[in-house]
Amino acid sequence: MSKKLSLFIFLLGFIIILHAQTDKVYMHNGQTLEVSVKSITNGLITYSYPGETMTMDVSENQVEKIVFSSGRTQQISEKVIVNGEDDWEKVIITSLESDVQGLVMKGEVKGSKTGSAMSNTAKIQEKAEREMKEEAAEMGAHVIFIRNYQVRDGGGMNGITGFGQNAKATVSGVAYGYK
Repeated sequence: MSKKLSLFIFLLGFIIILHAQTDKVYMHNGQTLEVSVKSITNGLITYSYPGETMTMDVSENQVEKIVFSSGRTQQISEKVIVNGEDDWEKVIITSLESDVQGLVMKGEVKGSKTGSAMSNTAKIQEKAEREMKEEAAEMGAHVIFIRNYQVRDGGGMNGITGFGQNAKATVSGVAYGYK
């Protein structure tokens, strides 16, 4: 056997071994990462590319499953599918930047509702969030990163501060999707 053929076979074997030692991370956006998974903690998957020491993180919300080099498969999360405004209840609201890291920004969204001074503040908040989620769902987004959340209690009959003011909730954020 020639030296070139021997070297080629050695290199091919090395590449196959190196390739077989990677973990496969299946993303909800259709991408598959061939990496070395270092840890899965606090909603983040930490990994590095073969031959590199630098690590990167991805939110568990973006990962369907991991097939480890050992052959073991670990399910991570279900894909959230939003097909329009009717799917607004599926939209997730988060204040963690890691939950939107790697997602595609769809646009700004907001919700604002006002009630009387006697209104239930929690219900006003729910209505404002629903408005924002409907807007995000219409864009095809499945998660909203909150930028601003303001709630003002109306004060009611017995309230000393805010007496005579209407209850109000204003929320705004950025909508994100897989693609």
